[in-house]
Amino acid sequence: MNSIMNRTASIAIVHPTQVIRLLIKSSLKSLGFEKCVLFADYSACLSQMEAEKVDLILGTLSISEEVNGLQVLEVILDNYQLRNTYMVLFLDENESEYALPAFGRGLLDLIASWGSTKEEMEKALNGMFERWEKLEYNELSISSVGIVPKLADFPDRLEQYYRKILDYRHADARILMDLALLLQKKEEDSEAAVFAKKAILLDPSLQEDWGGADNLASLEQVNVLGISQVGILDPDAAVVDMLKKGFEELGASNILAFTSAAEALECFSSQSFDIILMEWNLTEMSGGAFLQRLTNGQTNLSPILVMSTDLDEEDLVVLDEYFVYGLLKKPLTKEAWVAKVSWSLQEAKITKDPKLLVKNLRNLIFTGRISDASKELSHLRGLGAIEQGCILELSAQISYAEKNFEQCKEFCLQALSEGEATIFILSLLAKALMKLREFDAAIRCLDVANTMAPGNIQRLCMLAEGHLETGEMKKATGAIESAAAIDPNSDEVKSARLKQEMLSGKPEKAKELMSGFHAPRNIISFMNSRAVSLSVSGKHAESIAIYDQTSAAIPPDRLDLQAIVFYNKALALARASDLSGCVTALTEAEKGADSNLRPRVKSLKVRAVMAQEQNIPLKLNEVSKVVNLSHSEIDSRMHQYASNLKIQAGELSSFGILEAQSDTSAISDKLSKVAFKSRGTINRDEIVKQNVS
Repeated sequence: MNSIMNRTASIAIVHPTQVIRLLIKSSLKSLGFEKCVLFADYSACLSQMEAEKVDLILGTLSISEEVNGLQVLEVILDNYQLRNTYMVLFLDENESEYALPAFGRGLLDLIASWGSTKEEMEKALNGMFERWEKLEYNELSISSVGIVPKLADFPDRLEQYYRKILDYRHADARILMDLALLLQKKEEDSEAAVFAKKAILLDPSLQEDWGGADNLASLEQVNVLGISQVGILDPDAAVVDMLKKGFEELGASNILAFTSAAEALECFSSQSFDIILMEWNLTEMSGGAFLQRLTNGQTNLSPILVMSTDLDEEDLVVLDEYFVYGLLKKPLTKEAWVAKVSWSLQEAKITKDPKLLVKNLRNLIFTGRISDASKELSHLRGLGAIEQGCILELSAQISYAEKNFEQCKEFCLQALSEGEATIFILSLLAKALMKLREFDAAIRCLDVANTMAPGNIQRLCMLAEGHLETGEMKKATGAIESAAAIDPNSDEVKSARLKQEMLSGKPEKAKELMSGFHAPRNIISFMNSRAVSLSVSGKHAESIAIYDQTSAAIPPDRLDLQAIVFYNKALALARASDLSGCVTALTEAEKGADSNLRPRVKSLKVRAVMAQEQNIPLKLNEVSKVVNLSHSEIDSRMHQYASNLKIQAGELSSFGILEAQSDTSAISDKLSKVAFKSRGTINRDEIVKQNVS
């Protein structure tokens, strides 16, 4: 509800009387809302919503015989693209029977008494927004305020409503205590005491509501948050002790807490956690370096919350690259961190937010499940669940994963032309341009991306590689040192240093670095790409020199790596018509070729010898193609993609939580289906078809 919180929401005002519409608009404008559109009926409103996004609808229940408020709620339920459209109804006293059915269909709030003058309307609307602010704009809390009084005469139904809320917000202290008091009235004392204890553990002030008649201390330990494994990292031992004690009081059974970033990294990387809380300003390394090393290679990363005194929600633009769920502002209060932890645990399970849908789809691509990603992207596009810019970005991600770098570049450029200059698009475009060896353009993209979100080690090392390719050794050194300042022990930094030494013609230093590097095949791939580009452009001497540089840097015991280099060198020599050198290189390659490479080496050697003996050119075929080892699988992060596009309970206020009852005939009469055409985007089908067919 950020757009409502910061007063940038687009609001539809639906009322048959123009004077009332104008009065409501004037009242909203005085409260800071500038984007208000007026409609005489819901039919016109829905037509507008087919083309443009509406954040909030304010309207009466019955306006015309064609479409009413209940039908609009049904339309929102049926169309995923409207899932973030909220609705508030003005209900007259004679319409009270429609309140609960409306809340059950996802109504956010209602205003029962709003007057007829501007002052009265302004007071009613101002009171509503003040109430929302006190409830921290939590949809379920907002709808509960309107529902609970209407269930007061139905204790069984109210109990069920409370229990279902706790299925989704098990750390809601107020609901826990309200349920405890309700059960106490029903003389179900033992269960009431358990809920009361949970509520008081979360919020000690609720002890006054419960009273001191029962001794809750005698109850067994309860797990309030429903989690067991918690990770904590903070250089401040006092903060660590406070959080550890807090989680223990709430029933978490296994809390691993650290003041050392190195110890925490070793632990967090090897185990699965329900939640991780970490300070951003660490002493041993930066928070960014810690997160990049933690997320590197993880397939099921735990939800992460970052704690800091000097970060704001706007900083999530940067932290989003590291899959951070949210920020905890210091100094911490128990109420704040418990609420944020509870919310993050919920967010890890649901995918209502389009940002989470996109994030999860990116993870599907990163973990190599390209076919599944293509199908999900097609599905989301068909439902209108994500915007055109996201479709272009994800299509580009899929193209890159399929090694179709030219198509990836085209998708990225189209996204940029439509104003989608996100950090993801710029970084991806830079990666594609690097693969296409368009280094100057890649460097420009990386410079902009680093300005938007500084401190990304992988991006800085990619920038260094771009400068190496263009011969800007000094700039390459600067980029490497910037990355090393963040994390000197990063594999990306070591790789960049090794590439620089190899291109600088320092084989002994390169050999020393490579001997301690666990992924030298990536370096060989980098050098081979340079050599191949020179070879195919006719610069054979320069190409062969690169292979000699690479061979000189490989440790003597790595015959398997030497075999790859000599095989690719043989191809370069064949292109240069040096068949004698080609055969010699292939003889060296035979010494260390593995089972995959050996058949290629032997086949090419037979043909090279034959061509040499017959004094004819050696024609290279597909079997003799360059062995250009790909980089290891793209870093896989976060949780397994498990998006369910069918609306789930709790995703729209109290939908699926408020017990449904059989509709009366009066309500049924208002629920005939309404036509609504999902928003489309020009050429969207053609754009996606290229990648998902």
